[in-house]
Amino acid sequence: MDSAQLIAEHLGQIKALLILAILILVVMFAVWLVATRSLSNTIASAFSNDGNHALREHIAELLDQGKTDAIIELTSEHLRSHPDDVTMVWYRALAFYRKGSLHESQRQFKKVLELAPDWEASVEPYLEQLVLKLRDGAPKLVK
Repeated sequence: MDSAQLIAEHLGQIKALLILAILILVVMFAVWLVATRSLSNTIASAFSNDGNHALREHIAELLDQGKTDAIIELTSEHLRSHPDDVTMVWYRALAFYRKGSLHESQRQFKKVLELAPDWEASVEPYLEQLVLKLRDGAPKLVK
């Protein structure tokens, strides 16, 4: 095999590798695009699905101020007419968590997962902490 044929063969291999790399990049871009679109749809629906953006902002401010009872009252009222509003259930769960109502907080976080399984990454750390807190707070057997 002369050097021209060897070069041509190597160029063919390089061309194939470049095509493969381009295909991999196209697939990665498509996956990124789908993931980004899904995330933006989730965020958009969480904040605009029923026109209560101002209420959500108010509840977020109350959460920052530690006014858990006010949050529980507002979310309870809102959830009577919008029982599937996952953002309000989330705020309600956080309020019960911060208030120390562990069992109710756990129940609300589980409801968040029922309504929006894709929120698992946000909910699971709280549920894990609740399991530990509930276990540590359980009555101990006296010997």
